Amino acid sequence: MGKDAAAAAGLSMNDAVVTKDDNGNGNDAQERIERATTKDDSATLATATSGATKGGEGAKKGGWRRKGWFGKMNSSAEGEALENMGSRDGLLEGGEGEVVWKVYKRRWFGLLQLVLLNVVVSWDWLSFAPVSTTASEYFDTSMTAINWLSTGFLFAFCIATPFTIYVLHTGGPKPAIITASVLLLVGNWIRYGGTCAKNYGVVLFGQILTGFAQPFVLSSPTRYSDLWFTNNGRVAATAVMTLANPLGGALGQLIDPFFVPEKGGIPNMVLYISIIATVASIPSFFIPAAPPTPSSPSSTDHKLDIIPSIKTLFKSPEFIMMLIPYTVYVGLFNSVSSLLNQMLSPYGFTEEEAGIAGAILIVVGLVAAAISSPILDRSKKFLLAIKIQVPLIALAYLVFIWAPPTRGVAAPYTILAILGAASFTLLPVALEYVTELTHPVSPEVTSTILWSGGQLLGGLFIVISDALQDGPQGGPGSDVPRNMQRALWFQAVIAMVVMVPPLCLGLFGRKEQVKMRRVEADKVYREAHMIDRAMSGNDSEKAGGVESADLNAVNELVAWAKSHGAYLNDDVEVYHSPEFGISLRVKPLQETKLPTQAAGSVEEAPATPPTTTSNPSSHLPPRSRIVSCPFPISLSYLNTIDAFPGLRSHSAPFPAEFLTTQQPKVIGCFFLIQQYLAGSTSHWGPYIRSLPQPDEPQKLATPLYYPEEARRWLGGTNLPAAIAQREAMWRGEFEGGGEVLDRGAEMGEFKGKWRWELYKWASTIFSSRSFVSKLIPDEVYGDVLGQPVEGYASWREKIAEEGPYPVLFPLLDIANHDAKARVEWFVNAQGPVKDFSIITDGAIEGGEQVFNNYAPKGNTELLLGYGFCIPGNDDVAIELKCPAGEKRQIREAQHGYKAPGGASEKWIFHVRSRPYPAREGDNKVEKFRIFEDGLIDTLAVLVANEREEEFLQENPEYSVESNLETSMYNFMGRNALCALSVLLAQLRSAQRKILDAGNDLGEPVTQFEVVAQQYRSGQLATLDAAIEALHSHLETLKIKDDTEDYTIAEWPQSPIIDVRSAFFYLEANHPTVWNAVVRAMASEDTLKLYLGVSASHDTGTDEDVTAKGLKARNCSFGQMLDKGWGVAMLCVWTWCVLMVHHSENNDLSDGLDVWLEDVLQFHSTNPSFDSDPSTTTATTLLTTRTLASWPTAYPIQSGARRRVNRMHPAVIPGDDKATDFARKMVHLAVRIVRGSVFETGISSMGLDQLAERQVLQEVIFVPRMADEEGV
Repeated sequence: MGKDAAAAAGLSMNDAVVTKDDNGNGNDAQERIERATTKDDSATLATATSGATKGGEGAKKGGWRRKGWFGKMNSSAEGEALENMGSRDGLLEGGEGEVVWKVYKRRWFGLLQLVLLNVVVSWDWLSFAPVSTTASEYFDTSMTAINWLSTGFLFAFCIATPFTIYVLHTGGPKPAIITASVLLLVGNWIRYGGTCAKNYGVVLFGQILTGFAQPFVLSSPTRYSDLWFTNNGRVAATAVMTLANPLGGALGQLIDPFFVPEKGGIPNMVLYISIIATVASIPSFFIPAAPPTPSSPSSTDHKLDIIPSIKTLFKSPEFIMMLIPYTVYVGLFNSVSSLLNQMLSPYGFTEEEAGIAGAILIVVGLVAAAISSPILDRSKKFLLAIKIQVPLIALAYLVFIWAPPTRGVAAPYTILAILGAASFTLLPVALEYVTELTHPVSPEVTSTILWSGGQLLGGLFIVISDALQDGPQGGPGSDVPRNMQRALWFQAVIAMVVMVPPLCLGLFGRKEQVKMRRVEADKVYREAHMIDRAMSGNDSEKAGGVESADLNAVNELVAWAKSHGAYLNDDVEVYHSPEFGISLRVKPLQETKLPTQAAGSVEEAPATPPTTTSNPSSHLPPRSRIVSCPFPISLSYLNTIDAFPGLRSHSAPFPAEFLTTQQPKVIGCFFLIQQYLAGSTSHWGPYIRSLPQPDEPQKLATPLYYPEEARRWLGGTNLPAAIAQREAMWRGEFEGGGEVLDRGAEMGEFKGKWRWELYKWASTIFSSRSFVSKLIPDEVYGDVLGQPVEGYASWREKIAEEGPYPVLFPLLDIANHDAKARVEWFVNAQGPVKDFSIITDGAIEGGEQVFNNYAPKGNTELLLGYGFCIPGNDDVAIELKCPAGEKRQIREAQHGYKAPGGASEKWIFHVRSRPYPAREGDNKVEKFRIFEDGLIDTLAVLVANEREEEFLQENPEYSVESNLETSMYNFMGRNALCALSVLLAQLRSAQRKILDAGNDLGEPVTQFEVVAQQYRSGQLATLDAAIEALHSHLETLKIKDDTEDYTIAEWPQSPIIDVRSAFFYLEANHPTVWNAVVRAMASEDTLKLYLGVSASHDTGTDEDVTAKGLKARNCSFGQMLDKGWGVAMLCVWTWCVLMVHHSENNDLSDGLDVWLEDVLQFHSTNPSFDSDPSTTTATTLLTTRTLASWPTAYPIQSGARRRVNRMHPAVIPGDDKATDFARKMVHLAVRIVRGSVFETGISSMGLDQLAERQVLQEVIFVPRMADEEGV
């Protein structure tokens, strides 16, 4: 976003409640555009409508359903009770109709149901393990077969994992809970039937069915707590639901041996468990699917799809570092729980004692978790807890090797208590921490993968441990029959090895990657809300009201973006500046405390209010990351395709015809309109609400939104034509795309809503804020990039050919532009969050604005596209007709040629107020660096005659522009001077055009007019500087006044001749011609006075001076110029040399001869300069009299006339008499002078006035020839 033209050009918003129209139309923009502190359903705060609105009706019918229900965090005392005590059902409205985030008592119903199901499923898992010996005898099978009842259960978990992820991701916790309940009901009763029949195979089948149920209930807690609880209650909720699973195992370990006093009790044990499972499963069908309103901001976050989630997880080193210890320790725990009886019984422990040991392992763990979870919920010291618990677990497995051989209960019970406490404390913390690290990956994906890995390894560990069990005679390590010491050593070694990865979390420069993203998102929402409250009331008056509304929208944008993985440096803040509008800056030195919340505020608010403090060093150091935007929340044409996992549309698809017939840029604009019309339901809602809205032209700020009065200030500049061209192009795009959309049935809900005003707005947003799609790395596109697509071998080929596309990057586009800002654009293609960042190369002091750099752009582009100007950054576009045919080929073949901007018929070059950077090896005149590279070379080709074209064609490496000073003195001199003459004419024409258009302008009134005046003044200043640069350079090329020798051998020594030098030359080299001119001028008193030939004009004497005594050096050229006769006298001189040139006795200098041939050729092929009637009349008067006394030394014979007619038929047609020929040469002389004249302001003291004044001195270009080797 560029620097706003005025304070009003910021993103100010008004406080208003979102309403829908009576027809249920979701287009909030049609009448009342959303303005309040609103956020979309994906991840946001928002202002919801009351039950009387359409959104309210939808909530009553279908609940929240990620659509239309949002709330703002409550800061009242009532909010505390919502979390701790539960609240009344339905919406709780705060002040001014705002809806608060809230939790519901009914959440405990679902939590209790998951607790019961986890108890049952785990009890099913360990039904036979505590009585493995008795079960082996009952089924008359081996101990290994009994172990497979537990092992098969664990492997069944892995098989059901993909289905679990799908059900949880698409349907949420309730479908998963119902699925688990059905499987438990069926599996338990099949087990009972098989047990009664002593059919081991049937029992194993039933056991596997219950195993299929386990992933649905073990993976649901994180998803359920994310949906129903706040971040201050999620760990405890997850802990209660998750740890109920090992509680079931503990109950099985403790109770099952009492159910089976002898082997005949096995059927009764399975019956009792089946009854308990049935009772626990039935309530699952009655739990609520989702809360009526979100529990917290992050609970509304849009979660990544399944495949992108999985890819993201396994590309994250932090996830892998947590996955390894979690799955190993869960696997080891499962193995120990299943084999504990077999580990202890060889040393004389009974099944009851082994059962108690298992119960201690679990119960102590549950107690420890119950104590630690609330503490960790509040402190959020997840990583510290993990780094403490992991070594304890590893040491416990190591020490447990020596516990069974003690043959006493003290050592096993103590070590198992420690192991249980550490393991159970780690379990919910690890699950929640991984969810935090990988946010916005869906919690069910992470938890299911973690649990699946643990169950898989648990099964493998059981098989390995069973294989490591010694035989009846003992083994190498112990002579105790059937001991499992080798298995214990195996477990200890594995436990010690996997202890290392989690201890490395946050090290080696990866501290940023271990931040808790979900907690941070909620924190940002809290702070945004507190800032909003701080700026209300009296504070809003100080802030100006409008500014606070701006910050409301932008703060919510920041919260939304951060919830999706965006980053804003802790030392950088979003602020509103009267000069720059919404901007980024380094936090100032002074500490700014936010208001303290009232006691009893909502659970999300910490006891101590957060503060915004500056960096202690008072500046942002170099190489600091300022802001980043994840690619999945970027917005562009690529989202409409919906083919790439990292670039989803989150919207109804566009018709195939539209996508295949419209340009990508057009599709992107219509996609932005679609999101705007979607209102609060759009995934990008918070971002779109932070943008200038379609009905707020003062914020859009570009000239396309200027009223007519403001546009008058742009008259004569480059912008009116550019505005008309852009509007015509955009309107054509809109009409073409809108027609396709309206005639299709796919997007009926938007039919008639695609309005031109919205398309102009969308195009303005893209033109002013977008980046290019080349910034998006291949990793974001995923494997789809290599797949074929219609018309192309692959998506990669299609994107390369069509692109680059404009892409919007929310949050990152807040930074204003400064061409001098030292920043780096960094693309991160690795890790769970792939993003695009701005990094500062230099230090930025506290309180200073943080800028982006759009690359060098002139004020024309900045004002047209971004709505602002930068002083001293002015530019003027010079439009040239494209060379055609051979000339174009010559130009394109030249060394260093770069295609200029503009259409195919016109080329556009720029003149800037600040110089272009010098290129290595060029010799460009320093003062001409204000002209864009290639401008003078293009003009040189355009004005080249045949001789010059031939030279340029044979020497493509030659550049008139880079060798301008030497070109003036060789045979390219005429070409170089003519190119500068045309350029000067263009500049003066542009200058006059602006001045003429502004004749009736007064003082600017509106901000638009102020900005337009700034731009207009900059254009004039740039033109003045360019004209002056040409003047000052060309002045140095004129013949010096003190030149004494004007003979043919020495003159002309300079490329430019003025009036005085011209007549000096004529007098010195062709005195008879000069005398004829003098007699013509001296025949009238007015001409005598005009030439200053009076003997003493100052004394008032009227002494006549005869023509014979009139010398060129005595002429008063100052008076001649003051009276405006300079051009006419140059025409007379040019006529004279033309007549000499075409006479039978041509003795002009070589330089003049070549020059005349060149100008004759140029004007015969490019008659672009018309004769000036007034100059022609004045010239004719003198030339007629001159011809009467024309010297006989220069006869104009018929042969010369025929030669001219033959060579230049367009200039001198026919075989005329001498007088007719002379008359036509007058017209030619006038055309030559008017086409070659160079006007410059010089100081002159008029004889008839005291004040110094500026006059025009006309000069004509006459290059001196040099040898070719001088080139």
